[in-house]
Amino acid sequence: MTKHICILGAGISGLSLAWQLTKNNQSTPIIILERTGRAGGWIHTDRGNFQFERGPRTFRVGQHSCFLELSKELGIDKQLIVSDKAAKKRYIVRNGQLKKIPVHLMLPALLSEWRVPPSETEETIFDFAVRRFSPKIASLFFDPMTLGIYAGDIHELSMSACFPAVKKWELQYGSIAKALLKKKKSKTSMVSFEDGAQTLVDALAVRLPIRYNQEVVQLKYSEQGVEVITAADSFVASHLYTSLSPPVMAALFEPLDAEIAALFGQIKMRGITVVNVGYLDQPLPVKGFGYLVPTQEKEEILGVVFDSDIFPVQPYTRLTVMVKEGVADPARAALDALKKHLHLSRAPDVIHVNHAAGAIPQYRLGHQALIGTLEKKLSQRFPRITLLGNYLRGASVEDCLTLAKEKAAFSKT
Repeated sequence: MTKHICILGAGISGLSLAWQLTKNNQSTPIIILERTGRAGGWIHTDRGNFQFERGPRTFRVGQHSCFLELSKELGIDKQLIVSDKAAKKRYIVRNGQLKKIPVHLMLPALLSEWRVPPSETEETIFDFAVRRFSPKIASLFFDPMTLGIYAGDIHELSMSACFPAVKKWELQYGSIAKALLKKKKSKTSMVSFEDGAQTLVDALAVRLPIRYNQEVVQLKYSEQGVEVITAADSFVASHLYTSLSPPVMAALFEPLDAEIAALFGQIKMRGITVVNVGYLDQPLPVKGFGYLVPTQEKEEILGVVFDSDIFPVQPYTRLTVMVKEGVADPARAALDALKKHLHLSRAPDVIHVNHAAGAIPQYRLGHQALIGTLEKKLSQRFPRITLLGNYLRGASVEDCLTLAKEKAAFSKT
C-alpha cells in the first residue's frame, strides 16, 4: 500500500511531530485527526483584553532548545519576548502568609548533603528529599515544586521519573551540592510570544493538514495498515502516531489487546482547574513569578502565577490561580486565596474558570519501567503504532517537542 501517516491529536506533540515528519520526507502524505474544533491541546491563549493563558504560559530557551529551533523554522522567533527580571523572585505560603522562598534553610542542607552516599534505588520524591536533606526541606522545597509542575503527591511520585536531571546529578557527582559546584551554569531564559503561547501552535496548524471534530471511536489493525474509525469518518494509514491520553488509549485497545489496554490503564493522569483573574488597576503588594502553597498548609489552591509581572509588556494585572482538583467552587477558592495571601479584597474586573481534566501525568514509582514495557509490547505486537505525549518521558512543552523530534528521526531509519 502507499505509505501515508495518520497522527491522532493536534496538541503540541502531534503538531510538532507532523512538522518534523514533513521536513524529513516531503512526499509522505500526513493527516492529523483532532477531536475538538481547535488545535493546540492544553496550550490555549484567550486573546481578550487581558490575554489570559489557560495552559502553559512560558517556554524555556537554553543552549540546545527544540523550542527555539522550531520557532526559527516557523519564522516566529522575532515575536518572542523574554520574562522580566522580577520573575526571578518566588514565594511560598507559610502559616497562611506569603514569604520569600527560604533559601537560608537550603544552604546548610547543601553543605551537609555531600556526606550522604548516592543510591540507585528508585524512590519517591519525598524519600529522596528526606534521605539527602531533611523532612523540612522535603515539605518546604520539594513539595511545592512538585505541586507547581505535576500537581502531584511527593509521597507517590518517582524522583527519577519526575526530576531525572537531579537524580542524575546524584549518581554522577555523588551529591547535589557537588553537582552544582562542578556543573557550568547553563544560560536559560523564560520566554513567550507577544500574542501568547498559542502563537506557536497557530503557526504549526496553518501549515499542516488537520481534520477537526474527528473523535476516534475504534482502531482496526492489520499487517497492511491501521484503520482509524471516527464518529464521522474512517481513515487508513500505513503508520499511526497517537498522542491521545492513556485512558482513551486503554479504551481503544481493549478490543485489540487486553494486556496493553491494562498497561495504559496503569498510567494515572490528574486534572487541574485554572482560574484567570484580571484587574484593570489593582497593583500587587509584591513582584515576582508567583507563589506556591505547600501541602501542609491544607488550602484549596496549589499556587498563583503573576502573569503581568512575568511579561509586563502585556497590560493590566493578570493572575492565574491553580486550584486543586475536586474543589466545588474554584472561583470562590481563587478569590479567597488572593484576599488572604495578597490582600486583594475587591472583585476582579474579569474572572475565567477553566478545568483541564486529566491534563497532567503522574509519574509514580515504576513509571519508567511501565512505559518501557508498554512500548516494547506495542512494538512487538503493533509495530505500525507509535506513542507520543506528555505521559511518556516529560510533561513540559520542551519535553514533548524533544520526544516528537526523536520519534520523527527514528521513522527515517
